[in-house]
Amino acid sequence: MKEQKNIIKYITIILLIANISLGYIPVQELKALEDLYNSTNGLNWKNSTNWMNLELNPCGNWFGVECDSENTHVSGLFLSNNNLTGQLPESFSDFSFLTEFDFGHNNLNGKFPEVPNTLIAISLRENKLSGALPDSLGLCENISFIHLDFNSFDSEIPETFSKCSNIIVFSLTNNSLTGNLPVWLFENNKQLSTLMFGGNSLTGSLPDELSEPLLSLHVLDLSGNQLSGKIPDNFNSLFPNLHELNLFGNSALEGEIPSTLSTLSSLVILDVHSNNMGNEIPSELFLMKNLDYLCLQNNHFSGHLPDTGSNTPIIDLSNNIFFCPLPEWTNDLKIKITCQNIDLLSIVLKQGTVAGGTTITLYGEGIPNTSCLHCLFVGDLNVTVPAAFITTHKVACITPAHAAGTVKLTLSDAEGVPVTDNFFDFTFVDPNSFSQKKQSNSPKCGTTFFSPHIHNEDTSSATVADSLPEDHTLKSPRRETLDSLGNTKVIVNIFGEALCPDFKSIEEIFLPIQEDIGDIFNLQIGFIGLDSPNYPTGFWSLHGQSELIGDEYQACAFLYYTALQGLQFADCMNKDQSLVPTNALQCASETGLNPSVLFNCVFEGQGKQLVAQSISDSIAFSVVWSPTIFINDQFYCLWHSAPCKASSPDDFKQAICDAYYSINNFSSSQSVKGCP
Repeated sequence: MKEQKNIIKYITIILLIANISLGYIPVQELKALEDLYNSTNGLNWKNSTNWMNLELNPCGNWFGVECDSENTHVSGLFLSNNNLTGQLPESFSDFSFLTEFDFGHNNLNGKFPEVPNTLIAISLRENKLSGALPDSLGLCENISFIHLDFNSFDSEIPETFSKCSNIIVFSLTNNSLTGNLPVWLFENNKQLSTLMFGGNSLTGSLPDELSEPLLSLHVLDLSGNQLSGKIPDNFNSLFPNLHELNLFGNSALEGEIPSTLSTLSSLVILDVHSNNMGNEIPSELFLMKNLDYLCLQNNHFSGHLPDTGSNTPIIDLSNNIFFCPLPEWTNDLKIKITCQNIDLLSIVLKQGTVAGGTTITLYGEGIPNTSCLHCLFVGDLNVTVPAAFITTHKVACITPAHAAGTVKLTLSDAEGVPVTDNFFDFTFVDPNSFSQKKQSNSPKCGTTFFSPHIHNEDTSSATVADSLPEDHTLKSPRRETLDSLGNTKVIVNIFGEALCPDFKSIEEIFLPIQEDIGDIFNLQIGFIGLDSPNYPTGFWSLHGQSELIGDEYQACAFLYYTALQGLQFADCMNKDQSLVPTNALQCASETGLNPSVLFNCVFEGQGKQLVAQSISDSIAFSVVWSPTIFINDQFYCLWHSAPCKASSPDDFKQAICDAYYSINNFSSSQSVKGCP
């Protein structure tokens, strides 16, 4: 009887709504809205304007509710950072026309309920959800944007996702997901641009085969998992347009870095720190044109570093084993490295002679545990063979069967370059065993003689932030508080993310506004992110580390130049967001900015501090949506979302002019050139 009365109540309300407006939503969706309100403690939401006011159509009236053009179905729910507490209701799947929702930055817990198959974009990041991802989410054939970061999901990625083919961004950072890395995600989603699965418990190996290259993939973050094996030699051909590759913190990831990665011309970040990788570092990596961060610390890399220098501004090679002497260019590294001097003291031989295939032992001091250490036999033919590490005082190797006559023995790297000044003479007793047909090239560093070592991600590990200068005194942006007439300027703050399409849109809108009435307002651009010291930039952002470098470039442009110049620079970078940040210096030149000023600002630590400050400001303003606009410290708009007081670009200009008139006490007869 009670349920029947409720149905009658909802029908009555719908009829009332139909009389008030041209549209209505079904009883089922209205009931789902009520369930959402009640199950997430709606009484204590930060903003619950008009919720449960059944005299009003929820479409366009209830805070955060968007509907289709006919106002007949709920199509969007936007309640991020709104103090939603509790669990999402089972009736959530009754929003049968829902295409997007954002409940990020709340206190939701419990399980993720089943969802309608109409979804295109979802965000539940930074909640306390747990359990399995719903199978129904993988049945959304148009799902393109999935942001579920910073929860506690602990299942495997459902097999239903193998049917998805339109995913563009899939972000599950910092959960507890298990199972093998699903290769079918790369195979089936030809538009996949960003895959961020860092900070989980995924196993398996990196893909080494796809039916065709995934040209769209720019960001691949698989850090902090349990992946094993090696980086495939053909990784560059599978993902030829990568901007960043984050594989750090996979303790079972071993082997060498393929030299083929150097052909990734758009690669900005290569981070494989704190793994079990080793052998020599390919010299080609140090000469990559666009590489900004090369993070190889806390591994077992060894050998001699190349003399050719490096184009990469931020390099961390600490806690590896390199042979002395170090090349001069390493003196300029912000994070210093050490090298290993080997003092070879003696060798065990039988009466100064030895037969081919005999194990001999060399004794010394400071012998490093590295698979790149070889025994070098110098005679009629220089031959190197791998040396087996025993202790820091002892190493062993097997004499080559094809050496002949009197030879000298010492330790070298894989290329035959000696790592000690000590040579020992002895004679092979069977010179006739030598045969040119058995001649072979020096073996590569492929044999591992050290035990796997798991590196902990703790404060003892060197980070890029440790390399910054102690004095970070920033210049304040040259923003006058008074305009040319001596009146007080309006302050406009825009917070966003460099690779967010909506942020690009708002910067495009403000460029002509700045040109027309820039004298009456100060424009401040800020950025959204999280502190995350394990990542190369020291922060985490929705679209990866390359986005954060783009944030730093824009922040530096607004620091050293006018707001108009900053917007012109941003507009140039935004013309093709797939090129950010590799297009920054070219755009600086094209817009009349000094590329060296911006480069030094970004890579000498100033850009990092600017972004850190703007992230702090965004938290103070409770900003989580990109872009969010404030006028004179008062919230004004979530652009391309709700609420927003602007429905067109002209509304922004009008709002700035109205604020200017108000704070300067203009009369109705006074006006400003350029204002509506």
